[in-house]
Amino acid sequence: MSTVVRAQFYDHLAASEPDVLRVGEAADVARADGRYDLIAVPAPAFTAQDEQEVTTVLQAARDRLKPGGRLAFDYPNPRHGHSALPTAECLDRLIVTAGLVVHERYGDFARAPFQSSSPELITVAAVG
Repeated sequence: MSTVVRAQFYDHLAASEPDVLRVGEAADVARADGRYDLIAVPAPAFTAQDEQEVTTVLQAARDRLKPGGRLAFDYPNPRHGHSALPTAECLDRLIVTAGLVVHERYGDFARAPFQSSSPELITVAAVG
């Protein structure tokens, strides 16, 4: 996936949000101060994460989002050999446990619907 296409996707999400946090590593979410309308965690920030680490990031994001705020992140679809990463079904459970809801889910940066064969797992979650 082109980093330009990924950046354009996140730029589009951030265009209407006044307070945006973009991080290069998932752990940066927990270290951030303030509250945000959008927290963007583009790959490879989640690439080396296991289920517990993803849960920690989701909870930290929820604590730093304003009411109605959104968390956007992506990683390669685990069904394509990235077995340490949560599948979409597992991720949905982790998102709910963290107090968020899935707002949008895509399978690529052209915003195609996510399917098990999709190359990417792109999620936009919102404060529930």
